[in-house]
Amino acid sequence: VNIEALLFGDILAASWPNVAITALIAGLILFALACFWRSLLDLSINEELAATEGIPVHRLKLLLFLLLVGLIAIAVQVVGVLLVSALLLIPAATARKLSRTPLQMIIIAPVIGVIAVILGLWAAYQLNAAAGPSIVVVATSLWLLSLSGKAAG
Repeated sequence: VNIEALLFGDILAASWPNVAITALIAGLILFALACFWRSLLDLSINEELAATEGIPVHRLKLLLFLLLVGLIAIAVQVVGVLLVSALLLIPAATARKLSRTPLQMIIIAPVIGVIAVILGLWAAYQLNAAAGPSIVVVATSLWLLSLSGKAAG
C-alpha cells in the first residue's frame, strides 16, 4: 500500500470508471436527499423532536452514514484522504457563511466545491504545482473570503 498515494491521491490520474462510479454514488446521494429532505432537516435540527414526530431517526442516521461512507470510500481512491476531507468540510463551512437557509447551503456548497476544483486545477497547471494541494489552497481562500465578506457586511 502506497501511503502517500492514499493521503494525497492524484486527481489527474482518476480513471473514467472511477469517475463514473463516483457520479453514480453522487446521484444516489442527491436522490436520497430529495426523497428524505424534510426528515433529514428535522433530524439535524433536533433529533429528539424528530423522533417524537414519528421520524425513523435511527434508520435515517444509518442511511446518511452509508451514503457518506460510500462517497468517501470511492473518492479516497481517486483523490486521497486529505483532499476528500478538505472538499467535505471547507465548501460546507464557506456555504454556511454565505447562506441563510439549509436549502441555500446545500446548493451553494457543491458550487463552491466545483469552483475550488476548477480554479485549483487551473492554478496547478499555471504554477506547475500539485493539483490536490492547489485545490485545498483555493477552497481555503474562498472560505477566508467568505469570512471577510461577512465581517464587512
